[in-house]
Formats: sequence, structure tokens, C-alpha cells
Amino acid sequence: TYLELYEKSNKLARYLRDLGVTRDVLVGVLLERSITMVVSILAVWKAGGAYVPIHTKYPEERINTILRDARPLVLITKREIIDWKNEGKYFLNESTIRHFIFCEDDISYKYSGKKIDYINNMSDLCYVIYTSGSEGMPKGVMIEHLGMTNHMLAMASELNLDHESIVAQNASHCFDISVWQFFNALIVGGQTNIYADKIALRPKKFLGDIVSEGVNVLQVVPSYLSVILDNCNVIPDGIKNLKYLVVTGEKVPFQLVEKWFQRFPEVKVVNAYGPAEVSDDVTLYIMDKAPDVNQIPIGKPIQNLNVYIVDENMKLCEIGEKGEIYVSGIGVGRGYLNDPVKTEASFMKDLFKNIEFNRMYKTGDYGYWTEEGILEYSGRIDNMFKIRGFRIELEEIESAMLMFKGIKGAAVSVREESLSETYMCAYFTSENEIDINSLREFLSRRLPDYMIPRHF
Repeated sequence: TYLELYEKSNKLARYLRDLGVTRDVLVGVLLERSITMVVSILAVWKAGGAYVPIHTKYPEERINTILRDARPLVLITKREIIDWKNEGKYFLNESTIRHFIFCEDDISYKYSGKKIDYINNMSDLCYVIYTSGSEGMPKGVMIEHLGMTNHMLAMASELNLDHESIVAQNASHCFDISVWQFFNALIVGGQTNIYADKIALRPKKFLGDIVSEGVNVLQVVPSYLSVILDNCNVIPDGIKNLKYLVVTGEKVPFQLVEKWFQRFPEVKVVNAYGPAEVSDDVTLYIMDKAPDVNQIPIGKPIQNLNVYIVDENMKLCEIGEKGEIYVSGIGVGRGYLNDPVKTEASFMKDLFKNIEFNRMYKTGDYGYWTEEGILEYSGRIDNMFKIRGFRIELEEIESAMLMFKGIKGAAVSVREESLSETYMCAYFTSENEIDINSLREFLSRRLPDYMIPRHF
């Protein structure tokens, strides 16, 4: 209930403050997606800090890299997770973590659950999410309360969320869309339903639960939408309560949208676009039928954000002229944690409008405006791709491959298997024959599963 959530998060927030958490202090959250995670994140915010989500299934070296870079004062986790990861030695040797909170110990029970005074400004950090980096290192995107709140209020408005809304939370907490999935229903008095990976990865079970639990809003990546449509025979009467299907994370093929409306004509489809650096979604394109186009547009900007199409001379492009997408407004984050060089390369002042919140982000995406003022997406400028919704910079995989003994050169490319499925293929040169299984195992100790190429 809301009362339980309120009291539990207030207790933990007071405990965090006693440990020294205050404005802009980072707290690592190493948990599986659960109600406990929601309580933990709310507590971090109420204490005044910002949370850093870390996936329990990340390899040890990647977790260590994130911890070294973020240097969280506190790590919220469970003993079983610490024990599982290298018998505790791995994290306990991290001198940057001064305090561990083990959820099962529930030390916060001794604290008051009554109202806690908030200390934040809207310009304070609320989370740091790590994305793939081009130089072999993940980079931490710093997002402030102002940007996150603007995005959630925009989603509440655009998707007509209210106290009757039930939003599915099925995205990884290390993926920026998880933020609104966790909390958007809660700011309007609705309900958040968390679907663990073991359910979300079983499409028939997941679909059955979505229907039986009356979910109104569901968000998936296009590749998973294809799987849903292949398994929709398990719901012969349709998805009765679903009002909006939000598709994000990668380009959505027209054929998938057309197929969805043939099966579920009463459910609107929203194509959402936005990098993590701008507090998630920048534009939305809401459809109540398959549009009469070959490519699904990415829509119009949400409230308080500006989108520009810019040529190589930093001049605004004409309608129909392809250029790079730049975003300004209150959703633009601070930049990358502990990386002023990358921050300066991608974040700048708004060159086109004299606005109060004067930050602008260079997305690296191509696009153009239509005559109707709708934004179309035209691909990437650099070597970054999204696969199953996860942002991947191929150079990070190549850098990891070059660390393997015997490999002299490496290149990774993205291939399309079908309209909705892409995969990575890695190439390498070496002095001697390389055992591919050994190479896979080597990479799996350094990279998340979704960054391991399918073929070598």
C-alpha cells in the first residue's frame, strides 16, 4: 500500500542520512527488480542522494569498474548477492564503499516512518545510469530531478495516466526507461506491477499475467513486440485493459505496427525516442491505427524540450533536410560522471534559443522534420547501436577483445536477421588459432550478456 511504501522508505531514508547521504551523494543499488528496490530508490531520494543501479548479473569486472568510477558512499544489496559474487571478496575490497546496507537485516526498523523533511533542489542529481562507452569503459549519465520529473509529468499527460492506471515494470533497472516504469503510476495514485526477468522472459506467462492483472500500459522493445505477436494466441479475447503499448529502444518496423493493429485495433501504439542523457524520452508518436507511411516517425517533442536538426556547419536544417538531432531544455542531464572530456564533446549551451535552462545535447542521431512538424529518425552518425533496447558502443566490445591473448585486431558489426531482430558479429585477426569458447568466457567476465556477439 502507499502507507507501507511511505513508512518503509522514510525509515530507510533516515538510516541513509545517518550514514552521511545528502544532496548529490551517490548510493549504489545492487538488487533484483522488486518492491525492495522501489523502497530503496525512494529512500535514497528522500535522504537527498542519487542512486546508481547495478545489475546483479553483470560480470564482476564490470561491477568493479562502475563502483570505482561512481565511488558510492553506500551500497544497498543482499548478503546472498555479495556471497555469490566471489565470496564477498570482490566488493569488500572496494575501499570506496564505506557502508553496506543488507536489506534482509532491516536495520532501518528502529527509525521513524513519519514524514521526513526534503532537502533537495530540482537541480540536484537523482540518478546516474551507466551506458556503453566507446573506449572500453562504461560512462555514467547524470540526470537531475528536474529532468526526471518533467519526463514523468509528460508521460502522465500524454498517456492519460490516473489513479486507475496499472503500469507494467519489465525493463532492466539499468535501462533509463525503468525509471518511469517504476514511478509514473505512483505519482498519479496508480499501481506499479513489477515483472521479474524470469516472468518477462517467458512471453506466454508474461502475456497471461498482463491480461489477468489488468495492466493498462506496457512498454517493450520492437524485438520483444515481435515475440508477443507470435504468442498472442494465449489471449484469444484480446488484451482487455491495455490502453497504450509503448515501443522504444530501437527502430520499430512498420510491419510490426501494422500487425499489432490487425490483432489489437483498440490499443494505441506509442513510438518513443530519447537517449539516457536527456532523461529518457524526447519525442512521442501516438497512433490509433497503422499510419499510411513506410517508416514509423518518432513524433513531436514532449513538454519543455526543444529538438533541432543541425547540419555540419551548426546551421538549422530546412524541412526535409537530414541532419543531426540536438536536444535542449530541462531534460538535458549534467553530463558524464568524472569525464569532463566526453561531457564537453556532447553537452553545450543552446545555440538557437535564449532559454533559462540553457543546456543542449548532441545525440549522434540523424533525423529530419516533415512538413507536418513530425520528426523522422534516419540512423546513427557513429558506431553506437541499440539491440533489444540496450545501448551498445561497438568500440567497447572491440577493446575487450583486444585484451584477449593472441588477438591483434578486432571489429564488430551489426547484422539484421529479420525486421525486428538484430545481432552482432565479431571479426578478429590473430597470430594463432583462437578457441572461441575461451574468448566468449573471457568477454563474459568483462561485459554484460547483451554485449557478447552472437558470432565470431
